[in-house]
Amino acid sequence: MTLADRIVVMDEGEIKQVGSPIDIYNNPNSYFVADFFGSPSMNLISGEISNTDAGKVFQSLIFNVDLPKSFENSAPGPVTLGIRPEQIGISSSGNIKKKIYLVEPLGKDTLLYFETDEERELIAIVESNSSYRSGDTVALNLIPEHIFLFDSSGKRILN
Repeated sequence: MTLADRIVVMDEGEIKQVGSPIDIYNNPNSYFVADFFGSPSMNLISGEISNTDAGKVFQSLIFNVDLPKSFENSAPGPVTLGIRPEQIGISSSGNIKKKIYLVEPLGKDTLLYFETDEERELIAIVESNSSYRSGDTVALNLIPEHIFLFDSSGKRILN
């Protein structure tokens, strides 16, 4: 992301997105771009949107989460939820409880890897002075305004 003022993301010779590195990182227009751009890449979780009396809910094998009001016009059905590792808060209380299976210190930051029943890993970034260890169970708090949804064709559902 530091090598250019403008980037073209391509897949098999097809232009997928053009923009500044920070714009592409913060506003990927597709599953491919979200997965490709960033290290670690965006967490991408398969699931579906369901209607409830309280609003829209994303449901998956990993977790269920109430969707922000900005997704209230999204149709029910299969989707992929995306959230960057740095947009997942860690606490002792919350609805999404997960067990840490790997702690990877990187200097200033530490990556926490969580057990899931999915093929893809779920990763959060915390400050390195955190005292988390493998085997700890913590609550994950997804920052609602940083949730992305992608339809079954990989196109971003705008909120």
